[in-house]
Amino acid sequence: MDLNSLPKNASSLKFSKFDSHVMSLCLTLHVNLGLSLRKTSQALKDLYNISISHQQIANYCKTAAVCIKPFVDNYDYGTGSTFTADETYIKIRGVKAYVWFIMDAAKRSIIGYQVSDNRGVGPCIMAMRMAFRHMTELPKNFQFIADGYSAYPLAAQQFFHEYGEKFLFQITQVIGLTNDDEVSKEFRPFKQMIERAEPHLQGLLQAYQRFRQHQRRQL
Repeated sequence: MDLNSLPKNASSLKFSKFDSHVMSLCLTLHVNLGLSLRKTSQALKDLYNISISHQQIANYCKTAAVCIKPFVDNYDYGTGSTFTADETYIKIRGVKAYVWFIMDAAKRSIIGYQVSDNRGVGPCIMAMRMAFRHMTELPKNFQFIADGYSAYPLAAQQFFHEYGEKFLFQITQVIGLTNDDEVSKEFRPFKQMIERAEPHLQGLLQAYQRFRQHQRRQL
């Protein structure tokens, strides 16, 4: 992506009134801390004496999402032997959508994700494809940890059907909210790892999806 020629309605990175530091503050307050656009604007005024509109903050968030996405989607994180996954829902302009995340447990990197309008096995498979895209075979002692949702075992069967023994793996399912069995007791920390990261990831995805919706309306 040419960072100097962003899509229509995205904020230019050729800063005039503000600079990259102000943009980073906007992202920190709005995405990382979860403040609304108007509260982010007020916080920047109160804490840093920076007068910036909530619309400009929204434009910066859209720009960041558009710029970051190609790097996130294509970077080879050099995955380990333990993946953990979870699915949740987000609302984009009042419309409910589902988002799937797959994380490398050792590096805590998001290596696969998918946004969908349903919780079927299809979006789960797409998220797994993204997570496995740089791999020719699974490492030894590979573990895939998820909740008790049935889409994960079905998606694992699809990979075995397509690629054979090289992608044969079982889903370690952590059931419920309490450690009522030995599997949950041992593997719940892996599942909590991705659950704690979800609020920040949802913010980035919502910003990007809002931008895509706005861009489609302009066509």
